[in-house]
Amino acid sequence: MSVLGVCSLFHLFQVILPQPIMSLSPPVQAHPAGSLAKFSCRIGSTIAQTVFWYKQRERNDMKLVYTAAKFLSAKGRFSSEIHEKEGNYSLLIANAQRNDSGIYYCATHDYKLGRIFAKGSKLVITEGSPSIFLLIPPQDVITSMERIPLLCLVRGLNPDSFPVRWNVPGRDTEGQSDSATIEPDGTYTIRSYTSLLVDSWGSGTPCVCAVQINASELLLSESVSSHRVADTLLSAFCIFTMSGILAALLLLGFFFVVLRRSFRKRQTGIMNSDDELAVSRSQHQNKETIYADLAIKEDFTL
Repeated sequence: MSVLGVCSLFHLFQVILPQPIMSLSPPVQAHPAGSLAKFSCRIGSTIAQTVFWYKQRERNDMKLVYTAAKFLSAKGRFSSEIHEKEGNYSLLIANAQRNDSGIYYCATHDYKLGRIFAKGSKLVITEGSPSIFLLIPPQDVITSMERIPLLCLVRGLNPDSFPVRWNVPGRDTEGQSDSATIEPDGTYTIRSYTSLLVDSWGSGTPCVCAVQINASELLLSESVSSHRVADTLLSAFCIFTMSGILAALLLLGFFFVVLRRSFRKRQTGIMNSDDELAVSRSQHQNKETIYADLAIKEDFTL
C-alpha cells in the first residue's frame, strides 16, 4: 500500500473515532441559602481524567471554580463525586450562598479537540423574601409622550415562578418579559414591560403588576396612577416647604440665642466695671480719711 493510502486510512480512522458527548443536569435549579447544590456531568465515549467546573455571571466571563479529579481533595465548600464506569462526574456546593448563583459549565480536555464544554446549568440561591417594584418615567417626561412605558422589576424570585402579569386600564395582560438575569450580588431578577396611552394614564385608573410565587402566594406591586403621582408630588412639595420654614425658624432661633447671650455678656461686663470703679473710689476715700486722722493727731501732740 502506498504512503498516500496509509495516510488516507489514518485520517479516516480519526474522523470516525467516537467524540466525547457531554451533558449537564439539571438545566435549572433553585435552593434557599444554606442548602446543598449538586450538578451532574455525564461524559460519554471517553473516560475523563479531569473535569473542570466553571461559573459564569450574566455578561461576565467564565471563571474556573473547581477542578475535579480522582485524587484531588475538596476545595472549601466545593467537592466532587466521581463514578468513572458510568461516566458521571458531579459537583457539590455545600452551604450554598446567594453569590453562588450563576450558570455552571463542566468541561473536559480532549487531546485533539481541546477543551469541550457541556451546555450550561443555571443555579439560583434565594435569600429572604422577594420584592416587586413598578417603575414609571418622571412626570416631566410623561407630558411629552404618546404612550407611557411601565417597568415591573421583580428581585429574589424563584425561577419556577409564574410569569409577571399586569393590571392596567382596560386590560389584564402578561406583558413582555426579558430573559431573567442574575445580578452581580447573585440576585435572580426578572423585568417585565408594558405601555398604555396617555389618555388611559390620565384617567387616573391604578396600574399594578403581580407575579404568582406559588399556588397560594401572590406578590403585588404598589399601585401607580396619574392621580397618585400628583398627590405624591404635592406631598413632596409640602414637605419640602415645611422643612424650609422649619429650618428658617431654627436658624432665627439660633441667632436670637447668640445675640441674647452676647447682650447679657456685655451687660455683665458693664456692671462688673461699675462695681470695680465704686470699690476703687471707696478705697481712695478711706485712705484720705486715715491720712487726715494722722495729721490731726500729730498737731495735737505738738
